[in-house]
Amino acid sequence: MTRPTAEPDARGRAARDDAGHGAGDDAAAWAERFFAAIDTMDPDRPLPFFHPDAAFGFNGTIQASGIAGIRQFIAAFYGAITGLRHDLLDTWRAGDTVIVRGTVHYTVGEKGTCSTGFVGCFAMEAGTPAGMPERVRTYLPYVDTAPLQALLAA
Repeated sequence: MTRPTAEPDARGRAARDDAGHGAGDDAAAWAERFFAAIDTMDPDRPLPFFHPDAAFGFNGTIQASGIAGIRQFIAAFYGAITGLRHDLLDTWRAGDTVIVRGTVHYTVGEKGTCSTGFVGCFAMEAGTPAGMPERVRTYLPYVDTAPLQALLAA
């Protein structure tokens, strides 16, 4: 369902606010904004994308819930690395699910950088009334962590 937050732009796409709302309008553009917020390495930047009761996991396991828990989880992860960048390759939307495939690049101080593929699965807030922001209810990225673990152990 399309949930524009403003009048369409010159190309007919619905405008979106800085918090990333409007995933139903253009999932690829929404995903770009979400991962740009993640890549800032500021644990507060991604938070507006999440529902207050959201869950965040990693490789199929929920590891944080609620905004405070998600912030703490993200901040702890950022503490282990010095840089992060996502290159998005594909984005799909089916109902209240958004799936993103790409490559993530991690930097760990002077130890170097490693890259690996990832798939991010987002369960979006279902049944959001028209005009209300749509947010992430559950985010589960699936990542081969072996390259990052090897870099951290070096």
